[in-house]
Amino acid sequence: MNDSVFGPVNPLEPVHAAMDALDCDFWGIAESGTPVPHMHSIYLAFRPAALRHAEFRNFWSRVDANHGREQCIALYEIPLFAQLSLLGLAGASFLSWRSVPCFDQTPYIYTHWRHLLNHAGFPFIKRNLLTSNTSSIAVNGWEDALAARGYPVELIVDYLRRVAGK
Repeated sequence: MNDSVFGPVNPLEPVHAAMDALDCDFWGIAESGTPVPHMHSIYLAFRPAALRHAEFRNFWSRVDANHGREQCIALYEIPLFAQLSLLGLAGASFLSWRSVPCFDQTPYIYTHWRHLLNHAGFPFIKRNLLTSNTSSIAVNGWEDALAARGYPVELIVDYLRRVAGK
């Protein structure tokens, strides 16, 4: 799991139950179609076949946490899905831009955040929707949407005051 989200807002149990029913070696909470299909590193799970594979361990030994966000996506997040697939390991995603007609290859976890929380059981909201939100995606009512699920909204509000100056 990476630190780009707040949550879990919705329970993780239904996500894990859905993914447990699939025959795969690794899975992610959400798949992106841009710039190429890959799993978002928001929340990843690896099963024994992946964990035991020498190339999997080699991949992680090369990860340098001193890169910025964009570099980490380009160097690690995007290649991980391709490398595991090339090794013959099967991947799956809880949510995919391919499976929901209203989604497209745009960052649907941003643009459809409210739909994902309300109808898809998505357990997270992207942090930068509430901090930088450079795409000006409507986030009005986020506090009520999260509070209705029992999430302690004051934690995010305190974070935004402390870190984002809001």
